[in-house]
Amino acid sequence: MTKLKFIIGIVFILFLIALGFFMSGNSLALIVDLISFVVAVVAPYILITFTYSPAEQIRMTGEILSNDGSADKKILNQGLAYLASLKSMIIISGILWTLLGGIAILANMTDPDSIGPNFSVALITFIYSLVYILAVIEPLKASAEKKLVSEE
Repeated sequence: MTKLKFIIGIVFILFLIALGFFMSGNSLALIVDLISFVVAVVAPYILITFTYSPAEQIRMTGEILSNDGSADKKILNQGLAYLASLKSMIIISGILWTLLGGIAILANMTDPDSIGPNFSVALITFIYSLVYILAVIEPLKASAEKKLVSEE
């Protein structure tokens, strides 16, 4: 997989999500929440840097996205382990913040006006986690696995 194909794939998935919202008559602003994005995408990345340095992450991702026919099997296997760890952290982060949003809903049951915003924050964090996994992690994983199989 080339870097250009990877970026085009991400843009296409985001376009489909936006199109779905527009077709349903909703505004895209409904799914934009900076704090939820940071929690779902940035926080797991920061946590993974305690295990894999940024240089290692760049090297593994670069190897997965490289076009040359000679991919280093060891780096690809490390990349798969890295992606599995990152995926786990993203899922855990999404579930954790969804549960925290649920707690905020339950804590404010006496104020009906706060239920909707708390519920949306709880769900949007999980949605960001899923989209990140489907748009970024899984295509990288599939590319690494394809390269490993083609080398055997």
